[in-house]
Amino acid sequence: MDEFEKQQIKENILAYFDQQPIYNFNVLFAYETQHRDMQFWQSITNHYAPNVIPYTIEGREGSGTLTKYLEVLEESFFTDYNFCICLDSDFRYLCGDSLTQSKKYVWQTFTHSIENHKCIPENLNRLVRERKHNETIDFDFCIFLENYSKAIYEVLIYWLYFQQNNLQQELLMTWPELKKHISLADRQSKIELSNHAFNETELIKQKAIEHIKSVDIKYKGTIDTKKLKIDLEKRFGINQSNAHFYIQGHIIYDSVRLVFTHIMTKIFESIKQSMHDKKAIPKFKKENDIGTLLSDSFRGCFIQKCEQMDKIGEQIKSYCEWKNI
Repeated sequence: MDEFEKQQIKENILAYFDQQPIYNFNVLFAYETQHRDMQFWQSITNHYAPNVIPYTIEGREGSGTLTKYLEVLEESFFTDYNFCICLDSDFRYLCGDSLTQSKKYVWQTFTHSIENHKCIPENLNRLVRERKHNETIDFDFCIFLENYSKAIYEVLIYWLYFQQNNLQQELLMTWPELKKHISLADRQSKIELSNHAFNETELIKQKAIEHIKSVDIKYKGTIDTKKLKIDLEKRFGINQSNAHFYIQGHIIYDSVRLVFTHIMTKIFESIKQSMHDKKAIPKFKKENDIGTLLSDSFRGCFIQKCEQMDKIGEQIKSYCEWKNI
């Protein structure tokens, strides 16, 4: 990045502060490209810091633009101006990326991405419980996601191993390749929900084991992850039961959405049979749109304690204390 581009970035951001009386904001947020990011960060800020009046700008190239801001802007800029970078942690948090760690003006998800926060099992169970009508739904997302985590745990460990050893270009460890092995979303057949979709997670587990074996064969058994596993559990509490918080968020979200859709389809059918007013059925479906329910499911953490969400709350409160907002 040349000096002209650096100066252009600074001037573009400062232009927002010049318009501050018009927008009447007290913190400027830069977030990643989609509307879901703005909705997520604004909702969380409203919950943990209601005095903050945010104004948001997009990082139009995703996290690449946001890290550019961090590379270009000096620490003094963030001291002088109320400017926050809001981003998905990806693997930066787990790999100790110096650009984003321990900085009050960088707010991150502490999971791989926002999508992982939409897969909190207690929140998913609550969504089903509130809508199940007379249908008997014997499905527990807590058990499902724990089994799912156990199935994909080794894949997460290997991915982090490759990241930390600068081997991320390995074709066997790219997300499109991994998605074939650890995602339910590409399944063409019906998902079997009995026993909390145990058969489905067992299938994922077998495919993950086979994939890891293929990597080991290529590297002739030289990959040793024992030390990494111990370090991740000691520093971040990562174990076989919670891997779904840290692996690629879209893979988990798409799999959860598929299972949730199957459950809601059963509920819709039950309600359809019991409703006398057939015009009420489209209304019910609209009010219980699956995409909207899952997109907003993270709000359940405002009602009950969620460890990952509380970490975000702590960094928001810390920023407000620093800025005296």
